[in-house]
Amino acid sequence: MYCPHCGSQLPDGAAFCGHCGKPVAPQPVAGAAQPTASSPQPAPAPSPVSGPQSAPPFTAAPGSVPPGVPPAPAGQSPFDVKPSKKPFRVTRGMTIGILAVAVVAVVAIVLAVSGVFGGGAHKSAQGIADQTDALFDDLMQSDFDSVAFEKFGGGIIDLFPPEFVDASLEESGRTREELTQYMGSSLGGSMEYYGSTLSSYTDMFAISIDVELGDRLDSYDIESINDTLASSGCDDVVTEGYYLTGEVSVTFNEGYEGYSAGETESEDMGNIGLCAIKIGNSWYLWPGVY
Repeated sequence: MYCPHCGSQLPDGAAFCGHCGKPVAPQPVAGAAQPTASSPQPAPAPSPVSGPQSAPPFTAAPGSVPPGVPPAPAGQSPFDVKPSKKPFRVTRGMTIGILAVAVVAVVAIVLAVSGVFGGGAHKSAQGIADQTDALFDDLMQSDFDSVAFEKFGGGIIDLFPPEFVDASLEESGRTREELTQYMGSSLGGSMEYYGSTLSSYTDMFAISIDVELGDRLDSYDIESINDTLASSGCDDVVTEGYYLTGEVSVTFNEGYEGYSAGETESEDMGNIGLCAIKIGNSWYLWPGVY
């Protein structure tokens, strides 16, 4: 026999070539019809199929279901069984959270409508925080009508830098009185839903907002505020500032959802989107910084 790879003569029955080292296919034995490696085995004929068939449904073997998993109906995997839904109800923690969301919505819409108009100053950053705190408390104790929002918006306006107020009023074409009236009517309509949500609870509890100084403004926010001032033609330059944070507290006047009369719950609001900024020797309020 010869090596099929290099052609060297090999002894009969050799499994490997002694010259190239490659395996040599075994030679058929005389009288026996044996398939070689190069001859494919014929595939067995398929058995006849009488009609369309589908795979049997999965059924877990006895003892294969983990403890705590209920047995599945026939034809269904136990892991496909969905747990039943538990009844939903408002809990103590959720109640105060919903109130906090409503208060944050009040702040967001007030700031969106009031924009960046203003015109007052304080001698310290804490003074800005205290005045903002008082404005929020007055709003929370009001009827949440257009008069209340007009008063709140006017108070916010008075805390913004005066030079920027003048530039913004000139650009908008409004007087301060027109702006205040616009804010009152706009906020009265925009806050109808949130106002009714909060006022519907005022007989059951009192709401207060505690505004405090947070961390110092970072350099990015200070630079961003100064860019806004410069683009409006203002010479004011902010040298430092603080984020304002808020906490909403609810004191219950009567028992409600597991709360006792006189019990107080508080929720941290985090940064409220306002900050105290220093320009020269005076401090002002600035919106839209979180």
